[in-house]
Amino acid sequence: MSMKYDIPQLDHNTRFALWQVKMRAILTQAEVDDALDKFGNKDSKSWTDEKKKDHKALTQIQHHLSNNILQDYLQEKIAAALWLKLESICMSKDLTSKM
Repeated sequence: MSMKYDIPQLDHNTRFALWQVKMRAILTQAEVDDALDKFGNKDSKSWTDEKKKDHKALTQIQHHLSNNILQDYLQEKIAAALWLKLESICMSKDLTSKM
């Protein structure tokens, strides 16, 4: 199955930290993110299946966030924690706007 992702090209005006998160999300979904392991202290080969699944979910969510929202939640490393924070922020805004 071929997946197409829209990600802005990296240029001098692009915020690299946000571009990097989205690019890692794409690489994770394509299951080639281990190609970057040698550049950091990550050892994804020792991850459990559950950890790999969580990482895929996390990167998929990160990939679908705007840069404005993503920059506020970069510290989240678990998909469920990110989801709950987004839910609490966005649901409270919805409720406030409906009132």
